[in-house]
Amino acid sequence: MGEPIPLDTPDPNYREYMEKVRQRIYANWGYPWEAQQRGLQGKLVIEFHISKDGHLQYIELRQTSGEDILDNFALTAVKLAQVYPPLPDAMQRDVLPIVGVFVYTLRGPLSVLQSLH
Repeated sequence: MGEPIPLDTPDPNYREYMEKVRQRIYANWGYPWEAQQRGLQGKLVIEFHISKDGHLQYIELRQTSGEDILDNFALTAVKLAQVYPPLPDAMQRDVLPIVGVFVYTLRGPLSVLQSLH
């Protein structure tokens, strides 16, 4: 299957598909209020595999943020985002392994930044 493809890959063979995947995850991902209140920040890495028909086949927390609440929110977002778009025939893959970096950052007392790449 090879190495997982980064969610923010510049590779033109994957870029358009990954944009759709990112949008679906973003729509389900947030910064938990409790974590904001407690000033929790962190970065975590999730590997997940999408099958040809768009179903989530595998998901694993590869690197923890050190905060369960942040890890769980991001993992849940990836799960809730399915069914993903089917893999394009041009990819010639039955499964697409992806690695995504989820970042939670507090900027000032109430402004919140979450980035996905």
